[in-house]
Amino acid sequence: MVYNFYKLPSAQGHHVFENLIIAHRGGQPLLRDDNNDFPENSLAAFKWASMSLLVDGIELDTQLSKDYIPMVIHDTWLHQTFDNFKTDVGTSDLYKTERILTLEEVIQFLQKTKLKVVIEIKEVKHLKLMASIIDKFYRQYPFLYERSFCSSFLPINLYYLRLLNPRIITGLVYLEQTTDGLIRVTDDLEKPLPTFVKYNIFFKLVIDNIFRLFATPLILKLIGTNIILIQKNGVSGNIINKYRQNDIVVAVWCANTKDEKLWFKSQGATIITDIPLD
Repeated sequence: MVYNFYKLPSAQGHHVFENLIIAHRGGQPLLRDDNNDFPENSLAAFKWASMSLLVDGIELDTQLSKDYIPMVIHDTWLHQTFDNFKTDVGTSDLYKTERILTLEEVIQFLQKTKLKVVIEIKEVKHLKLMASIIDKFYRQYPFLYERSFCSSFLPINLYYLRLLNPRIITGLVYLEQTTDGLIRVTDDLEKPLPTFVKYNIFFKLVIDNIFRLFATPLILKLIGTNIILIQKNGVSGNIINKYRQNDIVVAVWCANTKDEKLWFKSQGATIITDIPLD
């Protein structure tokens, strides 16, 4: 009874995101020569993807700035982003003109292209506000309903979003060893996880199993989510078939070698990759 009370209907149209090539953060790196590389989540990368015959769509990350504007950036700190904005590329002024974009600027650019887009929500504080802003963008730019879906590591982000707008297609990002990923991320912050938490096997076991439960078809159906984005190390043919039998599209990140891409493509999975050229 509780499950049926909170259960949200699944959005329709998710199969258009099946068996695609998605450029991770716009594609970084795109070329073997670093001098021809693009900064991640940059307009230069998105423009390249829009002109490439090898790419069906892009993935980007968004979170709120201090004044509550959704920005296209992966981390809550800036050094990694700006480290990738090179200025020593000879005569090219490409990197000198790149900057961090707002989500709306990227949406306006994408409207003129044929690219599909995965909007990964990185916001962890103002979840309801972020959901309301994205809902507003979907209503303002209706092409997003057919050409995009929103993803997040946090199921509650997806639940809030679909409570506001059940037409929005959503996908859960799943990392099998969730706590290890959390530790790696927080180690780069000014306030990493306490030692007691980092080396507490019981804590890691509980958290990993909670997120494993969220990634089951039963819970995905509870929040109306019908796409799962799984790190490549946690994917097998049996797992892909399990989700397919439950009408859930599987996307794999980040498959960067030629063999990985060939195998995942043969399984009908969508491939999220840093290197679309292979």
